[in-house]
Amino acid sequence: MMEYPNVSEREIVGSLLQKLAEILPDLKIEKMESADSKALWDVGIKVKVGRSSKWLRCEIKAKGEPWYLYQAIGQLTQAPQVKKGD
Repeated sequence: MMEYPNVSEREIVGSLLQKLAEILPDLKIEKMESADSKALWDVGIKVKVGRSSKWLRCEIKAKGEPWYLYQAIGQLTQAPQVKKGD
């Protein structure tokens, strides 16, 4: 099990943004927002590739154990869809 006990959510998001830029150099980050306490995700990142914009909804977990990953995926699949054009 991977565990990052001294890593903050902000550091994880910063690392995510850096990795996205490395892996997908044509990706442009348009907007990033923290979700409120009632949301089913922790961070929303609006990205643009070419003329297409999409939201990435991210659930941050401090432990890399499969059960936590399963829970995060379940939460994200229950999240409401974003309206077209948003």
